[in-house]
Amino acid sequence: MTLQPSTAEVFRRATYLMQAGEIDQWLALFHDDVVFEFPFAPPGAPRRLEGKEALTAHVTGRAARRLAAPRVENLTVHQSVDPTTLVAEMTVRGEGGAERPAIAVVSVREGRITLYRDYWNPLDVINGKQ
Repeated sequence: MTLQPSTAEVFRRATYLMQAGEIDQWLALFHDDVVFEFPFAPPGAPRRLEGKEALTAHVTGRAARRLAAPRVENLTVHQSVDPTTLVAEMTVRGEGGAERPAIAVVSVREGRITLYRDYWNPLDVINGKQ
């Protein structure tokens, strides 16, 4: 029997890879049928991406400049009673030093992220803080 990494281990690895700008390795941590949601996305931005292909197109397209090796600070991971799901609080600092508080709800199955809900303030994007 192969031991799977914990939900927190997968999330922390994904956070590290995003900060390092290792997008291909970051994408490898997502399940093929991943659902990535942005509940507070501003008008014109996607609210839901279904599948790894859609996520790949998103992060290599319009979102690429926002994902360019951001720093994640003040990270606190809360494990839920369901071992496959966690809630993370963090501050994401992008180019130019703009910081964006965020909360993520993440679920993992078989060592891969199956659900990522990214809660952040869309006014940060609208007002140019990206």
